[in-house]
Amino acid sequence: MHAQDNEGLFKSAMSDFVDKEFDGSIQQYEKIIEGGNHSVALYNNLGSAHYEKGDYAHAVLYFEKGLKLSPFNKSILHNLNLTREQLDNDIVPIPEFFLARLWKYFFSLLSSNVWLMLSLLTLCMCVYAFGIWLLHAVRSRKKKGFIAGSCLLVLGIVMFFLSKSQASFQHQSRTGIVLASAIPLKSAPEEANEPIMILEPGVKLYIIDEIGEYEKVKLENGQIGWVSKEGYEPI
Repeated sequence: MHAQDNEGLFKSAMSDFVDKEFDGSIQQYEKIIEGGNHSVALYNNLGSAHYEKGDYAHAVLYFEKGLKLSPFNKSILHNLNLTREQLDNDIVPIPEFFLARLWKYFFSLLSSNVWLMLSLLTLCMCVYAFGIWLLHAVRSRKKKGFIAGSCLLVLGIVMFFLSKSQASFQHQSRTGIVLASAIPLKSAPEEANEPIMILEPGVKLYIIDEIGEYEKVKLENGQIGWVSKEGYEPI
């Protein structure tokens, strides 16, 4: 699909949204996605259309997809919080650990490719600095070369892991949103097993393991159990 066609669909979808034609707006946004195009604005608008329609589970799904592209986008975070207030569940999320949130903030500043290029550039500078340490005759220059090389080596390694974390965050599909009317969370992957609780639409799942038609999941409040693979949509 050409960029011009996408632009036309996007404008038409926004116009339908303003006219409260939410089904038409959703269909056109979905056509853009089917063409392989993804953006924060697209997911934010699509989530908003589902919210206005009263489909809060799908709204959560698309806001979460938008956060994979921009984890600290204020507009999407605001819309997601508003949507979660409409959900019919008592799951209280455990706050994200400070250091994990800080790491996410740093790796989301740049794309994984940019972090990787910076890492390679830094490691090249590291090799040059260690070359000075090994080959230079002046003791003070050798000392500076060693210190600079050591610092650049650490920085290059950190940038490499920032690149890896950014790529993993955007492309991993080990999270999902419950879309079914209600699915049971079980203590074991067995049909006859009694459910621990019933998960309502909009609940976020973290996939841990799988056995047959069941997957082991963790909820945002730390509860662990098993659900059917058909009960949720990957983010």
